[in-house]
Parts: sequence; C-alpha cells; structure tokens
Amino acid sequence: MDIVPTLRMYRDTSKEFATRYIWWFFLIQDAPMPEHMIGADIEFFFDCQINALNGTPGAITAEALAEYRRCFCTPEGIHASCEDMRAAAGIDLEMDEADESAGRKIEAPVLALWGAKNVIGKLWNVPEVWRQHANRPVEGRALDSGHFLAEEQPKQVLDEFLRFFRD
Repeated sequence: MDIVPTLRMYRDTSKEFATRYIWWFFLIQDAPMPEHMIGADIEFFFDCQINALNGTPGAITAEALAEYRRCFCTPEGIHASCEDMRAAAGIDLEMDEADESAGRKIEAPVLALWGAKNVIGKLWNVPEVWRQHANRPVEGRALDSGHFLAEEQPKQVLDEFLRFFRD
C-alpha cells in the first residue's frame, strides 16, 4: 500500500521525492546521528512526519495517534524506525538487486493501492511499475487519501481487500 518497489524508488529518486520523503534519507544515516537529532524534539519530528503523510486531517483518531506516539517516542522506538529504514537501504536493496539479476518476479496476483493525495502515484504509474516486477496480474487504484490508507479510507481498503481476495 502506497509504495512501488523500494529499489525502483531509490533508483528514480528526484528532488520532489527526496523532499517529500526526507525520512527515507535521514533515517538511514549512521547511528547515532538521526536518533540523537530526533530525540532532541521527538514530538516535533513525529508531528511533522504524520502531518506530511496524512492526507485526511482527523482521520487518524486521537487514540491511534497516542498509541503511535507511545510506540515511536522512545529511544528504542526511534532506533527501531531508523534500523528499519537502514535495512531498506541496505540488505533489502541487495536482495532486490539479486532478484532482479536472477530474473525473479512476484508469483502471486498483486493488488496495489496508493493515496491520491500522496506523492507515490504522482511520481510513478503504480500498477505499471508493479507489472514490471510480477509474473501474475497486477491491479490497483488510488484512494482518496494520503499515505495512511487504512486509517484515512478504512472502508475502501476493506472493500478492495475483500474483492481482491474473494476473486
């Protein structure tokens, strides 16, 4: 949801993508630099990131935001987030490149959903990119949301899942 293959995103990086997805490039920096900088004002960083990605103000409930804050706004949560992004820019890319070199593709039908209010669908033809990485049918569409599809458009996401998995 709201992504094309990571290898493709890194290869196609543009100023717009780098600006809108700053955390992809900031969080991959060696520890402890991003952890320290985020830790200096955790709430500010958290709010900036959520607000930049959320295309539907008010869609994420106060209770959900409080839980996200509880999990992220600790030294361990910050470090885990950085390590996740470091893996995406490290071992994940290595594995993607190995799969590409070997001609390996996804062997299951693909449903791609993305937020019409986010940058992914503006920078990439999402279904077409996934078709290049799959041997099975690819379908998908933009939803009226930002990055948080499940929070912003829960009924549409559920309807798409039920239809896709029923077929």
